[in-house]
Amino acid sequence: MAASGPGLDPDPVSGPGPDDEDTDPPSYVDYETFLAPDFSPAAFANSLVIATNNPNDSPLDLSTPLSRVLFDAQELDTHIDLVATRHADTLLKHTQAQNAASQRIFAELDPRINSLNESYRQLEKEVIVKHAEADEVRHVALRLWETLRLASATARCLQLGRQLELQHAGLADNDHGALVRCSHTILALREVLEYQAPDEEGHGLGKIDAIRALEESVVTPVQRSVREAADRIVRDLSIPATMTFAQAAEARAKMESALAALYLLSPTLAVDLHRWKPRLLLQAVESYVRSALNTSLTALSRALGQLPTFDRALADVTARCQNLVSLELILESTSPPDHLLLPPELQKPPSLAQPVLAHLETTSLASYFWRNLAGGFASRVQELASRPGAVTRLLRANKNAVGDAIRQAVLKGCRLPPALDDVKSRGRTAEANWDREAAVMAQKGLNPATMAPHDGLVHPKKYDILDSNVEFVGSDIDHRVKYNSAATEPAWNDGAVGSEPGLRVWRIEQFQVVPWPKQRYGDFYDGDSYLVLHSQQLADSQKLRHDIFFWLGSQTTQDEAGTAAYKTVELDEFLHGAATQHREVQCAPSDEFLALFPRISILSGGVRSGFRHVEEGATKDKQPKQTLLRVFQAGAGGSNVVVYEVQPTWRSLDDGDVFVLDEGSKIWVWQGRRCSPMEKAKAAQVVHDMTQAKHVDVEVVSQDEARSRRIVELLGGDDSTPRDGFAQPRPLAVPSAATEVAAPRRLFRLSDASGRLELSLVKEGGQISAADLDGSDVFLLDDAGRGLWVWEGRGASRAEKARWLATARAYVQRRQAECAEALAIPVAKVVEGCESPAFLRAVDARC
Repeated sequence: MAASGPGLDPDPVSGPGPDDEDTDPPSYVDYETFLAPDFSPAAFANSLVIATNNPNDSPLDLSTPLSRVLFDAQELDTHIDLVATRHADTLLKHTQAQNAASQRIFAELDPRINSLNESYRQLEKEVIVKHAEADEVRHVALRLWETLRLASATARCLQLGRQLELQHAGLADNDHGALVRCSHTILALREVLEYQAPDEEGHGLGKIDAIRALEESVVTPVQRSVREAADRIVRDLSIPATMTFAQAAEARAKMESALAALYLLSPTLAVDLHRWKPRLLLQAVESYVRSALNTSLTALSRALGQLPTFDRALADVTARCQNLVSLELILESTSPPDHLLLPPELQKPPSLAQPVLAHLETTSLASYFWRNLAGGFASRVQELASRPGAVTRLLRANKNAVGDAIRQAVLKGCRLPPALDDVKSRGRTAEANWDREAAVMAQKGLNPATMAPHDGLVHPKKYDILDSNVEFVGSDIDHRVKYNSAATEPAWNDGAVGSEPGLRVWRIEQFQVVPWPKQRYGDFYDGDSYLVLHSQQLADSQKLRHDIFFWLGSQTTQDEAGTAAYKTVELDEFLHGAATQHREVQCAPSDEFLALFPRISILSGGVRSGFRHVEEGATKDKQPKQTLLRVFQAGAGGSNVVVYEVQPTWRSLDDGDVFVLDEGSKIWVWQGRRCSPMEKAKAAQVVHDMTQAKHVDVEVVSQDEARSRRIVELLGGDDSTPRDGFAQPRPLAVPSAATEVAAPRRLFRLSDASGRLELSLVKEGGQISAADLDGSDVFLLDDAGRGLWVWEGRGASRAEKARWLATARAYVQRRQAECAEALAIPVAKVVEGCESPAFLRAVDARC
């Protein structure tokens, strides 16, 4: 049976006819169907089944022999192979034709591609060459610019060098103004020659022979010559009584030029400019003062053995002291010249006197001279007194005459020479009270056995808070700086100082008194010195009571401490000498000082570290900063409760205190198990003030509560952190109870009623009252180690007023030998009629 259907020839058994030679032989397979793009084997099989089961087809003859079926299958296979092979040839030919066409296209494209590649390679070569040429041009331009810069710097140096030679020639004509002109030119040259970093003007100048020759043959010799000339002018300063006003004016102008030159020529290279000092100026003045001291001491020592020559020796010493007074006048009247190499933000002192006096740690050259001379003179007198003989007997027999001569010499030596004592000078150098220096010199010469050499007279060269426990307290150290000088200080002339009540704080910055921001009152840096003025309105009176606190950080510099001392005296003079003065040190502030501030924070650093403090330039953190305040009892007997900022860490905790942790969004109060009710009350007051400024949640927990562990965790604690036993030394020294019990209250009288200045014990222990004080003398009250008060009566003699400082210092040193804790005992001085409440409480306190 023949089958028909899609893809099959309808007549598979009929062979080819005579006319079918050029036609395709009959086939069982429609090859085009199988080659169609949309051919699907599944669809074809489905159509084949349908065609096979067509009802119009002849029924399958099952009697057909198997051989016939196999033959048909073989024939079908043959036809399929034939058709597939024939059509494959056609497809192959078509493919070959397409391939040939593609090859022709590629053959045409290859030359073009090769041409493009060649063009690209050529372009690449040209770009590389152009880049190399451009780079060479850039290097040439840079070298040309560097050459031009060097040429410009060289030309400037040579021009300045020539200018320096011409200016230096003026020195030969006694033109003292040439000193300053040469110094400014040398500074301009140093600005180029000494600063040769890659971005600075002098970079590369060291390789130029002409510049090296300029330095060796012009700059260095002229600088040496100018310095030597300035040193010589300072060294030879002398204003004798016979000098005319014109000669004095000439000497003064010459001295001002010399001082300005030494100021300008002081080295700046390899020096932290924030710590820069006019070293050459300081050395020259100190050398002049030391020379005057040594020469005077030698002359007086020789004259002791030959009393007839003593008056002449004193006259020479007086002349030398007058020269020092003249020098100080010139220093005060000379403003520091503009310094080319100092940063503009560094404020210069108003006069050259401030850095000099701060360097010598004094408030007056005359006072410094007599105090140091007295120390050396006493040792010579003691040495002479230890060798019995006619000279010693003669000295003792004439001690009153010698004492009077010494007093007159001191008073005369502290006056200006007549040639400078004009109206213009008198405003700055009006006579001060020099009775103290006169009494000290006379006492050293007349009573060699009563005082040790250098006792309370010589300032230590190195600043030490412990050694200078009372060195800077009291205006009676020296009244050299009078009111008319204090009135020129901008810090005191804001219209409120001395006339309005309130609290004012200043910090010493580069010899200047700089107002401290009010929002930072209570913040102190351990590397700085501060002045604090507390003015209070007296009850039922229009008068103000003033307290001046002079606070020294543990790391403060010598210059800052000296300047603060200078300004303390000046502020007291501005307030007409009626202020109560307090010396405060970081480790042991007085109760009165602690009571001024709601809280105190001591931070590391200082204005002198080259560093402005971190918080001044730092950006605000996105996260609120943790603040941990320690509330504890301090002061004598724990009478004050202090709020002190500490590091926000669990290691700052102490079982005996209260801590306030401010997280920004919440305030925690941690009460140690051994804290006092006063500390809890103070902490509550602090928290109340804080919540007035910002509304936040407050939680108070006791150390014994489990909740208190949360604060330890907020402060960086973990599971290994202990739960109790927190102990941290308090940041402020507190006198121990044993010390207070062991040290009774004592009252001493300093009096010269017997003709000799003596310190006598009035009371020891028992009740001390204001009735024990006598306005005709000076009294010292030792408040059981809690503080040393000096009470100055209105009728006290000048000698008594002058000696309170040395007496207080000697007493503190003796107390230090008894108890080590006495080394930081607070010292304050009050004047009769202007007593502070703290002094009145100390006087009327019961043991």
